[in-house]
Amino acid sequence: MASAAETVELRAMDDVALSQEMQDAHQALFNLRFQAATQQLADNSQIAKTRKRIARIRTLLTERDILADADALVAAGQKYEPVPVDDSATDDSATDDSATDDSPAEDSAVADDGNEEDEEDGDSE
Repeated sequence: MASAAETVELRAMDDVALSQEMQDAHQALFNLRFQAATQQLADNSQIAKTRKRIARIRTLLTERDILADADALVAAGQKYEPVPVDDSATDDSATDDSATDDSPAEDSAVADDGNEEDEEDGDSE
């Protein structure tokens, strides 16, 4: 089934049917993984197709939740404003500095040793 046709089919379902469809897809994914582990699965692409189906269902359920929240705010007379996404948390360059250069870590270890001696001297006075 093509993804567009599948999405149209899923959009036609209500929330209860979508939740049941997601449970069925999770069970099918479990069975496919089990078959793959026991080398009984002939078509490994079925696993990826099932994962994408689960993702489509989750996306539709999330869309419906967002629309319901927006409708509730509008009905209450408030303006709906989406929450901004913080892109700084996904910046890989900010978290990967420690792996590039070991010399600052060595310098800080030396500085820590000196600080410990100073603390000991300060405690004895």
